[in-house]
Formats: sequence, C-alpha cells, structure tokens
Amino acid sequence: MKNKIAILSIKSINPKIGVGGTQAVVAWLIQSLKDDFDITFYTTDVDLDLDALNKQYGTSLNSDDFNRVVISVVNLPPKLSILKRSLLLRRLKAIFTQSHYKVIFSADKEVDLGSDVKVIQFMHGPIMGIYDKGGCTGIMCSIYYWACQLISGFSWDNLRKNTTITNSYYTASELKREYDINAEVVYPPVSPQIVSSKPWSDRTNDFVLISRISFEKRIEDAINILDKVREKYPNLALIIAGSSEGGQYEEKINKMITARSWVSYKGALSRVELAKLLNNSKYLVNTRRDEPFGMVVAEALIAGVIPFVYNDGGQIEIARDKHLVFGSNDEAVDKIILVLSQKMVQDELRQNLLVHGEKFSISAFKRDIMNIIEKQ
Repeated sequence: MKNKIAILSIKSINPKIGVGGTQAVVAWLIQSLKDDFDITFYTTDVDLDLDALNKQYGTSLNSDDFNRVVISVVNLPPKLSILKRSLLLRRLKAIFTQSHYKVIFSADKEVDLGSDVKVIQFMHGPIMGIYDKGGCTGIMCSIYYWACQLISGFSWDNLRKNTTITNSYYTASELKREYDINAEVVYPPVSPQIVSSKPWSDRTNDFVLISRISFEKRIEDAINILDKVREKYPNLALIIAGSSEGGQYEEKINKMITARSWVSYKGALSRVELAKLLNNSKYLVNTRRDEPFGMVVAEALIAGVIPFVYNDGGQIEIARDKHLVFGSNDEAVDKIILVLSQKMVQDELRQNLLVHGEKFSISAFKRDIMNIIEKQ
C-alpha cells in the first residue's frame, strides 16, 4: 500500500491563467511522485486542464494519477489580496489539522498550517507579501496587516520549522539573510520537450532572449549590448520571445525593436516552439539582475545554446563559466565578442555546459525530492 501525501498549490497552475517556473515545479512534483505515492492534490483550480498542462510542461498526467480537492477561495478585489490569502491560510489550517499524510507539500508558496502540522514548502523567492508591508505606511495600513495576520494565524516559528526547498543557492542565501530560514536546494527540471537536436554548424548565429516583456527583465540592456556587438558582427540578429504585459515599458521596447531590423519579437511560445527556436540559434542573452533561478538559461543549456547572463542571481549557477557572466553592458560586449571570435572557446563551453546540464534533469529533480521525503 502506497504512503499518502498531499500536494498543495495556492497559485493556479492552468496554463491559460499563468505559466512559469512555479507552475512547472507543481506539475513535475506530481509527475515525479505519482508512481510511488497515493497523491491528493489540493488546488484552487476548479477546472484543471491537464491536456494543456502536459502540452506546456512536457508532463504526462491524467486524472487517475491523483485525487483532487478544490480549495474554495473568497472572491475579493485585487487590492484586498492580502486579506484573500489570509482567509485561504485560515481555511487550510482547518483542512489539514486532522489530516494523516506522510508528507504535505506546499508546492508553490510558504505556508503555516499550525504548530502540529509540518510542511515541505517549495519557495521560489524571498517574497512573503502577506507578512511584509513593503511600501505601505500609515495607521490604517498597520491595522489592515495586523488584522490579516490575526486571521491567518501566521507564526514565524511554525514557518521556520517546515522543511524548506528552494530553486538555487542564491535564493537560499536570500531566505537565510532576510528571514533566517534554512533551505535545501533542488533545481527545477527542464521539460523533456527541450533537447539539443541540431548540430552547431547548422544553427544561425542568432541570439535569443526569452522573457515576458517586463521592466525587471531589462530587455533594453540586451538590445544595447548587441547593438555594440554588431559593430564587429553586423549579421547578428536578436529574437525575443515571451508574453507581453502592456504598459509604458512594452511601448519603450516596441520602439527599440521597430527601430532595428535585426530585432524581432515572436510573442509567447509553447515549449515545442521554444525548443525549435533554441535549436535554430547558438546564443542566449539574459540581462535580468536578480533572477531567483533562471529556467530559460537552463533550457538554453540543455538545448545546446551558449548562454550569456548578468552576474547575479541563480542563473550564474547554470552559466557558471567566466566567459558567460558579465557585470556591465561593456563587459558583456567584450565577452560576447571574445566567444564569437574563437571556435575553440565555443567548443569547450558547449562541452562543459552539456555535462553540467544533468543537474537540471527530471531524474535529478526526482532523486533530490525523494531524498528529502525519506528524511522526514
């Protein structure tokens, strides 16, 4: 008889609502454990589109793989999101107080389910909005946060007694520094849809940037870097792929793209389309400065693409070679030109990255998760 485990996802994992590393981890956690455990999946998704989920992340889940419990959520306006989460946490405590699971996973967020319920929580970043007022000031703000915390029954002691997993040593250090939380690192897995299937010699010299169009991604830096690289290599192109969010930042990037015939925007791509794009290209550039992990960098590595990344965040644990990390736009230009000009350096980088890529495999993810379960 299989041991019973619970997997809890507060965030929707339906691809139509949102996609990303958080949802991918939830899907692959269920996929990795379904053959070894009797899983009950607690989700806020009333209608769970498994076909779309499998297509997006490369899983092969069906409704027989787990029991599903829909967690009812109070429908409140966005400005009351902290209250909404507080009410949800209160409900979760009531659900799990009398539960009898070998393990309870919080697959996408930190949770406090009470002093008698220990959780394995996968935290993707040191952001706990319900417990941090951020820029909120004033007496009414203080009362609001105090009331929300009272409703949720949150306790730092309970949170810290959970077993915490995170996606990189960078994020683990941030959790320790900001909240005194000790975390074990389990790298999220790259989808099996992403493979290296095209020889290096058959690929274009294009760069790809895979990111939603959002200001923290610093897409303008990538365009400005390659502007200068093109002074030596004028045939280079940049292909940007990712969802758009609208607003002034998107307008700014659209103007930069329109002014450059060598830059194109493909919009949001499926994993199959993304794999094709990566296999047609030789290089990736990622200019975000505080990336908690950097799934697109890991995907590029697995696809045989050489990634250049800003020297910050979890992405430097993926692209760990000195040729590939930069601390300024000028340094990025110099390093990219150096790699482009020396085939021997390219070959050595590709070989080293291929060996390093095993850390981001599905088998490594399952092995690490199983080891943590066995220690509970």
